[in-house]
Amino acid sequence: MPDNKENDKEKDNEFQFEIVNENEMQFASRGRKSSVSDKQLEMVANQIKKSPNQYLRIVSFAVPKELVDKKAQSNHKAKVSSTIRLMGKKLGYETTIRWDMKNIPCVLFTK
Repeated sequence: MPDNKENDKEKDNEFQFEIVNENEMQFASRGRKSSVSDKQLEMVANQIKKSPNQYLRIVSFAVPKELVDKKAQSNHKAKVSSTIRLMGKKLGYETTIRWDMKNIPCVLFTK
């Protein structure tokens, strides 16, 4: 059986760097862009007040049933998660997001 430590040392020796001029690069924005309306923020804030420290199932953000492709479902979940995190940030809460068995986000907003 090969020694993994020796293999790791070889990989470390192969690690290479190059200096790049800024004008040789292209920049792409990272992550997903999300937007939240004032009405959505108000509704979420009211629900948090009604049910503090409880997971809220946000049915409006469920994965649509017609999205059967796993990659499309994953992209939808990432977009929704980004929107939910933005809501939490704007309202001053940390968010914990879990997806239930029906692909509906369940969110805990905590201070």
